[in-house]
Amino acid sequence: MSTNSATVEPDDRPKALRYAERVKALEEMILDALPEIIGKLITMAKDGDIAASRYLTDRIFGRIARVPTAPASDTSLPYKSSDWTLDQLKHKDRRDSLAQIYMRDIVARNYGNEFGLRNGKT
Repeated sequence: MSTNSATVEPDDRPKALRYAERVKALEEMILDALPEIIGKLITMAKDGDIAASRYLTDRIFGRIARVPTAPASDTSLPYKSSDWTLDQLKHKDRRDSLAQIYMRDIVARNYGNEFGLRNGKT
């Protein structure tokens, strides 16, 4: 008795092929129900359901990593005076630039005619 290698029993096929039709039918059911599900979530969020609101925003904007405090506001220990000094130096150029713009605007407003400036422009 020889077995024909071309003949394959249905149970010997990979799962992806065995269940392809079922998976396709389930995907179609889910896709058909999706607008109703999303509409219900939106309604729940509008009615004040925090979990629904959080779920929608996480899905739309992506989940945000949770930290105890915002990194910009975190001055908890081991925040040292040397760290504060470094923070001040990092922002010094920006502060100096803003001060120059502010002073230029004051000079233009108050003494524009004398220096040929009008409304902050040369």
